[in-house]
Amino acid sequence: MKSTTYIVSSLLIIVSNMLFAQSNTLYGTRAGASLTTGSHNVFIGNHTGHENTTGSSNTFNGGLAGYNNITGNYNSFNGSFAGYKNTTGGFNTFNGSSAGYDNTTGDSNTFCGSFTGYNNTTGNYNTFNGSSAGYNNTTGHSNLFNGHAAGHQNTTGHSNTFNGRYAGYSNTKGFHNTYSGHNAGNTSRTGNFNTFIGSYAGNKNGSGSSNTFVGVSAGDSDAGSGNTYLGRASGSENIGDNNVFIGNDAGINVTNVDNKLYIQHGGINRTPLILGDFATGNIALGTPYMYNQYRLYIDGDAYTTGLWLRSDKKFKKDITTIPNALKAINALEGVTYQFKQTDKIKKSGIQLPVKQQYGLIAQELEKVFPDLVKESQDGYKAVNYQGLIPVLIEAIKEINQEKSELKEEIRNIKKAIEENDISHKPTNTDINENTAQLYQNIPNPAISETIIKYTTSPNTRSTSIFIFDLNGRQVKVFQNLKSGNGELMISKNKIPKGLYHYSLVLDGKIIDTKKMIIQ
Repeated sequence: MKSTTYIVSSLLIIVSNMLFAQSNTLYGTRAGASLTTGSHNVFIGNHTGHENTTGSSNTFNGGLAGYNNITGNYNSFNGSFAGYKNTTGGFNTFNGSSAGYDNTTGDSNTFCGSFTGYNNTTGNYNTFNGSSAGYNNTTGHSNLFNGHAAGHQNTTGHSNTFNGRYAGYSNTKGFHNTYSGHNAGNTSRTGNFNTFIGSYAGNKNGSGSSNTFVGVSAGDSDAGSGNTYLGRASGSENIGDNNVFIGNDAGINVTNVDNKLYIQHGGINRTPLILGDFATGNIALGTPYMYNQYRLYIDGDAYTTGLWLRSDKKFKKDITTIPNALKAINALEGVTYQFKQTDKIKKSGIQLPVKQQYGLIAQELEKVFPDLVKESQDGYKAVNYQGLIPVLIEAIKEINQEKSELKEEIRNIKKAIEENDISHKPTNTDINENTAQLYQNIPNPAISETIIKYTTSPNTRSTSIFIFDLNGRQVKVFQNLKSGNGELMISKNKIPKGLYHYSLVLDGKIIDTKKMIIQ
C-alpha cells in the first residue's frame, strides 16, 4: 500500500511539472531552483535563474546569471553575474561578466561587455557595448554607448549616443548628446544637446550645452554653450558662448569671447581671414581686430566692379545745401605720403601699403569737416573720402557761378566802352598787344591811394583806363594818358569804397582788365 502511494505521488509531481514548467532547460547546481510556471527558459550554470518562478523565454548562461529574476521574460544574460539582480525586467540582453548586474525592472536593454550597465536599475532602451560602458547608469534611458567606459558615469542622462573609448565618460545627467571619438566629451557632466565628433572633441567641456564640435580636440575647453567649432583644435581655448569657429586652429589664442565668427587656419596665419560679431552684425576681413564704428572693416586694399550707397530721399530729413563749400575746400591741403612701417604697427596687426599714397591728413580734415572723420577705440583716425564728393560738387557750382558773374561783368564793360564810343576799330593796325600790359594796382586793397602801372607800344595813338563797378557801370575814365611805360595814381577821395574793375584801352581796344579794392 505504501509503495503504491509513493508511486502515485511521484507521478503527480511529474505531471505537475509538466503542466506548470514546460520546455525549460536547466543545467547546473540549483539552476532555476524556484521555477513554478515559467517556461521555455534555458538556465546554464550554478544558481542561474535561481529565484525565477514565472519568468519565461529567458536564457541565462553563467554562474549566478539572472539569479534574482522572478517574473522577467525574454531576457538573455550571458556571463557570470550577468543580470544578477533582475527581477521583473524583460527583453534585456546582457553579455559579459556582471553586465547589467543591478538591473531590476529595466526593459529592452542591450549590454555587451564586462560590467556594462552594471548599476542600471530601471533604465530602459539602452545599448551599451564595451567593458564598463554605462557602468553607473541607473535610470537613464534610450542611450547608446559604444566603447570601453563610454558613458561610464551616466546615471539619469537619456537619449545620448557615445562612441569611442571614454566618450562621454563623466556624463551624469546630460541628455540628447552625441559624442564620437576617443575621449570625446570625456569630462562633460550635465551638458545637453551637444555634438562632439573627433578624438578629444569637447574633452574638457563640463557643463556647456547646445555645442557642435567637429575635429580632433575641437572645443577642448571648459564651459561654453551654443558654440560651433569645425576643424582640428578649433575653439580649443575659448570658454565663451555662441561662437562659430571654422578651420584648423581657428580662434587660436582666443580664450573668452562671445558671439564671434572666426574663419581661420591658425597653423598658417594667426590673423583670421574673416572675423565677425553676431551681436552687432559687424565683419572684419584680414585683421584680428573688430571696430564697433564699422559694419565692414577691411585691413588692406579692396577691389569691386561697383558700389551702391543708400541715398533715397525717403530716408532723409533736415536737408540743407552745403554752405561756403569752396571756402572749405580751399582750407584743405591735398598731400602725398607714405605709411610708416614700424614694428609697433606691424605687431598691432594693421597692414599698411608701402607705395606712395595721395590723400588728406585726418587731423586737418577734422578741423574743417569733423563729421567726415572717425576715431577707433584704439585712437586711430579714419577719413570718409566719399563724404567729400557733395562738398566738391557745391564748390564747383560756386566756381561756375563766379565764372558766370565775371563773364557778365566783362560783357557790361564792353557795352559801357561801346556806349562811350571807344570801341571803334583802331586806324593804326600796328598795335602790338604782346608788348602792351596792364599791371595790378599797388597797394591792393588801397587805403588812401593806389598806383596803376601799364605799358604800351610807342606808336599807340590813344591810351585810356576805364573804371567800372561790379554792375558794369562806368565810374571813372582817364583818357589821353601817355604811351610807353606809364602809371596812374588814384586817390581815395576820387573813388568811393568798393570793389571795381579797371581796363586798359588802347586805340579803342580793351587790352586787359583787373580787379581793384578801395577801402
